[in-house]
Amino acid sequence: MITVTASAAERIKHDLQAINAEPGACMRLFRSQSTANHLDIALDKERDGDQVVVSEGINVFLLDSELSRTLEGTIIDYEAIPAGNGFNITQLASGT
Repeated sequence: MITVTASAAERIKHDLQAINAEPGACMRLFRSQSTANHLDIALDKERDGDQVVVSEGINVFLLDSELSRTLEGTIIDYEAIPAGNGFNITQLASGT
């Protein structure tokens, strides 16, 4: 299971409202094509086979089945970091 914190869900909700996203639009997480071991985020709609991650009652992320398996057991948060605010993805150790 992928966990999205309330602060991350609120940030995504805010961003979707700010750009007047179409109903059903959501953020898609996908592997970066330019940087190894990084994820990118883009606005998209649900596709066949997607896992939809729900937090705070809203659809927050879409993932294809391969990435969904890779991110199993992660927590996605939105927090202040030294370089500015941003999303933080933490993978829990096996058995926690």
